[in-house]
Amino acid sequence: MASFLARLGGLGSHPPVVNAKTAQTALQANNANTVGGYLPAGLIRASSAVGTARYDTDPMNPIDLTVVIPPPPFPSGFTLQSIVEVTITAPSAGYILANGQLQATADGAENVRGGRLRLAGTNTVSPGISCMGNVCSIAPVYLFTVGAGTHTVILELGKTDAGNAQVGDAAVTALFIPFDGTGQPL
Repeated sequence: MASFLARLGGLGSHPPVVNAKTAQTALQANNANTVGGYLPAGLIRASSAVGTARYDTDPMNPIDLTVVIPPPPFPSGFTLQSIVEVTITAPSAGYILANGQLQATADGAENVRGGRLRLAGTNTVSPGISCMGNVCSIAPVYLFTVGAGTHTVILELGKTDAGNAQVGDAAVTALFIPFDGTGQPL
């Protein structure tokens, strides 16, 4: 047993089987709790929300779409109808990678529905995505630059005419990332 422990710990002339000597200085000991200087909670965070309007429940309970989209160009700060939103806390400056999805139905095939993601409290929006037809899906994705703090991402939608349109099965996910594509922090 003593020989096994000596080999395991690298005692005496035995090379270590497991290197238990990785944190030999205070700096290394402190970095043993981080990854590249980031605490685990500062590396990545995720949050998601699913809307209550569902097509897969009995009875179905979709949301009536009421906001009519004006012709482009949209005025600054123009908002569509909020469908579902998610809140996430960024411990530092970084990015929020957001994606949303929803299913939209309409009485007329000419009724176009347009959706996007919006960072609440700002005029920052994803490019719009539209669909038309009796049933269609929209799934916008966008990378928002944010500072430290709590942020809300909203999945919103509008329609081009006053015809009946409904929305269901909406969800939005937000993922906080503290560094850019080269690994550099903001």
